Amino acid sequence: MFEQSDFYLSHDMDLVIDDLKADITFLAKFWKLSGRPTFCMVLRESDLRGEHFGQMLNLLASFKRGDCDGVKIRTGRLQNLVSTSCIEHLDFLQNMPEVTMQFKAFEEITTVTAYRSLTDIPRATRKISGYFIRPEEYELKSTWDICQCLKTCDGTRMQSKLLHILLKREGPNFYIEDGTLVDKIERLAKKAANTRNWQVVRFCYSILGKIVDSLVPSVTSVLVRGKQVTIGVFGHEEETISKPITPAEMKTMIYRLCQPHDICQAVLQQELLISIGKLISTTPELFDGILQIRIGWVTHAMKLELEYECGEDGEPDKIEELSPSSVNHLLQRILAKDLSNRTPLQRRQINGALNRVPSDFYDRVWEILERTPDGIAVAGSHFPQQPTLSDMTIYERNFSLSVENLLSKVADPAYGQIICETFMVVSMILRRNPELQFPSVLDMDKLIWEAFANFKKDREAASSEGTAGITMNTFFNVPQEEINGTTSYLAKAIVNKLLSGQLNQTVEQSCHVM
Repeated sequence: MFEQSDFYLSHDMDLVIDDLKADITFLAKFWKLSGRPTFCMVLRESDLRGEHFGQMLNLLASFKRGDCDGVKIRTGRLQNLVSTSCIEHLDFLQNMPEVTMQFKAFEEITTVTAYRSLTDIPRATRKISGYFIRPEEYELKSTWDICQCLKTCDGTRMQSKLLHILLKREGPNFYIEDGTLVDKIERLAKKAANTRNWQVVRFCYSILGKIVDSLVPSVTSVLVRGKQVTIGVFGHEEETISKPITPAEMKTMIYRLCQPHDICQAVLQQELLISIGKLISTTPELFDGILQIRIGWVTHAMKLELEYECGEDGEPDKIEELSPSSVNHLLQRILAKDLSNRTPLQRRQINGALNRVPSDFYDRVWEILERTPDGIAVAGSHFPQQPTLSDMTIYERNFSLSVENLLSKVADPAYGQIICETFMVVSMILRRNPELQFPSVLDMDKLIWEAFANFKKDREAASSEGTAGITMNTFFNVPQEEINGTTSYLAKAIVNKLLSGQLNQTVEQSCHVM
């Protein structure tokens, strides 16, 4: 535990502590072998510095008390614990080719100052807010000029941008000062991690093309629960993962889809995949109503939540600047479905970005399609009645995924949520009137715009200030179920559609004159 990973998550002690507690709880719950499990930890000075020093001190204090989140533990030197530990002999190793393994022993560094206790260890320096230079200011400068600038600037953000320019121009093996560009960027990333400058850390790891080791198992945890994952930045191209893929394929997909649009998201989305893989294994109910987890849209939902939390007058935190543990906690907050303190528009934006739908949503869309011979249209895409109904069944996963593919054409999360609400209102009306069916293509966009036009007309009649300030977002900010809420306007538009032109009835209910 506390090993130096090739990815930056191990630099966030709060996240590491949470994982440690989860591992200990898991061992206590599922250990079935003889002997006791032995849990080894390596603590470094850097682990005890910074803003999470208090949490680390509390963890060590709980170890000393012999209790960690309700799990009884015993601490001591390894040689004193071996006698009661579970020991396994790996006999199969003797049949394997002989491999020479080299182990580097830990070194204790002699310092001038000796620490009498943990509280004597100096705190890490707080990060100093720098600024990202505009790349175009240095893109045209010579390599020599950029190298000279690197010697004089001390801001980690500026250094990271300059190194990125050199990396693109000269390649990873370009020698600068006392090492290659890659060595320089890795040292800068470590420096930024020690000062908790997470935006620079993410930037450096992204331009180095780093990938976290446990990424593919995390995606597999999502897939085995019948859900899909899409990779890509919000508002840009996405690709769907519907079956397990190799780590190399995963890395290629993430960097190809994310890095051209947002450098930090190439590693930020890896963080989210790791967190989602853990959450869906421990608390799967957080993902109820979410069939397709669109990582770029989840990131957008988290950014929206940061804006809502700071209020209209404040400056929201940038998600790239949050620590990995803070990103994980933010993810859990938006998935918890506790949006009671949000406006109707904000709730629709969050749920739309999360791709969350009601529990029986796909069944209702099937029922609507049965009563719509010419099919359904959403955002310019047509969903035909046939051969959809003849090739699939109501409970088939492929049908649900086809509906998700239809909804993915919608670019605005709040608008997508309104479309889901419209489907539910259409279903309610058809269930109460089993003799009715739609006479032509059910165009969801036209229904919503007609509902908005009626809403705008009513607002204009009730106000002397006109409708200049009334936008679609004004309509989206109206509660769903109240009098003159969105449901009433949508229902009116749906009934007008049903009654427009010739009223069609199903064959069973139609009246024939002989």
